[in-house]
Amino acid sequence: MRNFSKTRILGVVCLAWLLLWPAGSRAQSSPTVSIARTNATVQQVLREIERMTEYTFFYNNGDFDMEKTVSVSAVKRPVTEIVREMLPDCTCKIENRRIILMKAPAVAGGGRSATAPSSTWC
Repeated sequence: MRNFSKTRILGVVCLAWLLLWPAGSRAQSSPTVSIARTNATVQQVLREIERMTEYTFFYNNGDFDMEKTVSVSAVKRPVTEIVREMLPDCTCKIENRRIILMKAPAVAGGGRSATAPSSTWC
């Protein structure tokens, strides 16, 4: 009887590990890049970041002004910081080599939402 409970506990631990292991591997940190662009459009900067990394940006064309002219100077900075600098009303999620850009929810008082998602969201 004693061996049965040790086996059962070991089985539960192994099952829990198998179920939880992939969840931890999905959380990805933002890639870092070095980039210097003057008077470029947001779209041009995003395309250059795509060329420099293995990531692709996804966004709704109506959410952001991709023709907005920006100047960016960054040395080994996370891509998410660069995106927030160009598009302050943006949140992004990193998922399987994709960076998904979404319009930040409007909050009274002009600040960001206190309940904004964490983890892979920026």
